[in-house]
Amino acid sequence: MRTPLLFLTTAALAAVASAQCNGDSSLCTKKFSEVAYVTTHNAYASTSNTAANQHYDIVQQLTDGVRGFMLDAHKPSSGTSNDIELCHESCSILDAGPLVATLTKMKSWLDANPGEVITIFWENFDNFTPAQFQSSYTSSGISSMVWTQTVGQAWPTLQSMIDANQRVVNFVDTGANYTVAPWCVHKAVEKMNLGRANHHLPHPICQALHAEYDFVFETPFSVLNESGFVCTVDRPKNPANQNSMMYVMNHFLYGSLSIAGIEIELPQPGKVNTTNSDASLGLQERTCTSTFGRIPNYIAVDFYEAGDVFQLLASMNGVTYVEKQLGGTKTTSSSNSQATTGNKISITIGNGGIGGSDAGRWAAMLTAVVGGVAAWVIVM
Repeated sequence: MRTPLLFLTTAALAAVASAQCNGDSSLCTKKFSEVAYVTTHNAYASTSNTAANQHYDIVQQLTDGVRGFMLDAHKPSSGTSNDIELCHESCSILDAGPLVATLTKMKSWLDANPGEVITIFWENFDNFTPAQFQSSYTSSGISSMVWTQTVGQAWPTLQSMIDANQRVVNFVDTGANYTVAPWCVHKAVEKMNLGRANHHLPHPICQALHAEYDFVFETPFSVLNESGFVCTVDRPKNPANQNSMMYVMNHFLYGSLSIAGIEIELPQPGKVNTTNSDASLGLQERTCTSTFGRIPNYIAVDFYEAGDVFQLLASMNGVTYVEKQLGGTKTTSSSNSQATTGNKISITIGNGGIGGSDAGRWAAMLTAVVGGVAAWVIVM
């Protein structure tokens, strides 16, 4: 009977040795806060629309290796007050649908990929409460997978989070409340001693929608030219515990469009091969690593498949870069399109255009200049 026992032990050890955490076994013993993650700015905004920041949807982003997702929470133009819609600036401009649908897709992908840990960043545009977020998380089934973290406590290893199957970290810029609408997974916490004090008790915060700026700071995000990619703390202002915080290195470029006195920032897909190159993205990463004394945890980009994004990620994490084909089929549509001819960008906003009080601010056709590029805006 000793031989089978030895065989099982060897097999178990082999399984542990071959386990991967976020794509590489060497990351399993690293703390969550010691790892870098490719993060998509306005991850949901992949529809064929001039306001889109990505070419591929969130499921494809997950498949390609994106592990951080910046989402915007808006009230839909119709529905109950508790509904959360993923929109860019206004649901009249870009509406990616209800939050619960996206979370359901993320949950399915995570179920099929049990060695992956992700982060969701929320811009709480319409000031939803934790209870309203909880409704969508519960309906999608992903609420059982959220991780809760105590402010000031060391983050666990990726392996610990994977073992607990609590692999979704959530941050919100405003509206976090650690005393209401808790998303607790008491049984998982009670069953596993993950290095927490009093692990047999409910989690001391018992809240999975973390106030972002208790844990993370960000570099400037509204950048109009390459010289604007700097390594200073933009949000929050003057954090007391900067040296112990993770951080987001924002690296995406905007063009500024002024219409009837309204400034609109548009993504710059035509410049992304330069923006996401080692000469730009890599330069900022090296500068920030030197400035802050540690690598950025989140490198936030537009059009993640372009440039040297994943080569840089591998270098930051100290793993071997394995080249692979990124992206699937880009979203295309006859409406809400952007077509480029020479230095002209044609912008069309379909589906009724801008509604309500904004309608009067838009002319049928406007000419503006975006960094020297002529842009026609047509409201349909």
